[in-house]
Amino acid sequence: MTGKGAYAAKTLLEGAQMAIDEINAAGGIKSLGGAKLRLIIADSKSDPKTAGIVTEELITREKVAIIWGEYITGPTLVMQDVCEKYGVPNLAIAGSPIITERNLTWSFRTHPHLVYWHEAAFDLFKKLGIKTVAIVTDDSAYGQANRKVYKMMCEKCGIKIVLDETYESGAVDLSPLIRKIEAAHPDALLSAPYLSDAILLIRQMHELNVNIPLIIGMATGFCDCTFWNKTGGLGEYVMGAFAYDDSIPTPENQKFVEAFKKRYGHVPDMHNEWGYTDMYVIKDVLERAGSIKPDAILKALKETDMRAPIGRIKFGPDGQNHEIKGVVCQWLNGSFEVIWPEEIATAKPVYPMPTWKERGA
Repeated sequence: MTGKGAYAAKTLLEGAQMAIDEINAAGGIKSLGGAKLRLIIADSKSDPKTAGIVTEELITREKVAIIWGEYITGPTLVMQDVCEKYGVPNLAIAGSPIITERNLTWSFRTHPHLVYWHEAAFDLFKKLGIKTVAIVTDDSAYGQANRKVYKMMCEKCGIKIVLDETYESGAVDLSPLIRKIEAAHPDALLSAPYLSDAILLIRQMHELNVNIPLIIGMATGFCDCTFWNKTGGLGEYVMGAFAYDDSIPTPENQKFVEAFKKRYGHVPDMHNEWGYTDMYVIKDVLERAGSIKPDAILKALKETDMRAPIGRIKFGPDGQNHEIKGVVCQWLNGSFEVIWPEEIATAKPVYPMPTWKERGA
């Protein structure tokens, strides 16, 4: 897989393949005579035009029953349009609210969109006494969706925006932007970078000795399981909001985490869980549909009500699962700990972040 979503594709596919292997080993889809699930992988290169081409090929040439993906918002919108054109069910992954706000017939999403993550983060900001923020997002559809929600939540919560900047995704130098952040003196830096930008941002903040009391992102880079290691530990104390952490205390999650650790040798991250859960949703849907006809699958999707590692999966009329809320995590001693909400927290939030000098970095 290539493009800026390639790093997430790897972990999504790890979880998905693990689920498929379990499902097939247990007899496959019994209502379809033990039919086995099989992933047919197409690379969109994180490009909208390519996403449309490969989606059409999967539907017309491969005759797939369900389209799973995309991860990046822009390509997802094109992919959804192709699914609508051909009447093929789609389980989407991208986190922007627009994915389930377009009154589409064939598109569903199991995990909460970014508004739920923002709500969790702003609840934490209230507890911490955050008064001023800098909003720094890239020019992608996902980045701008986050920018829109950040501004909405700031207005709702009475938080002052002291800087609002957009940068080019995949930038090679963020130092001018970092100097603007420093000059604004925010209590918190709100962002949503993909992994390469997340790593660059933290490394250059360290190089320039720029200290911000709180840094947070919405899923993507800061929440990636490789982020801390790829920054050489400089990502310590950075926060990320999403909907999943391996410590979520559900029986389904505890079983999943142990099985995942046994197979891969480490705990799952959000993308691992998302891939795993979506395959079990597909399994559940096909069992109840008893058919690979699109209309039967669509009916079963609408009637879905099941438990997964992340919680309850039940789709609303818009195709969105509204049953799951957000969590906020923070990198502490190289581990991504849940710090909010308090009832499921595995650690207390560290705020303000120690300066680079205090950290000896």
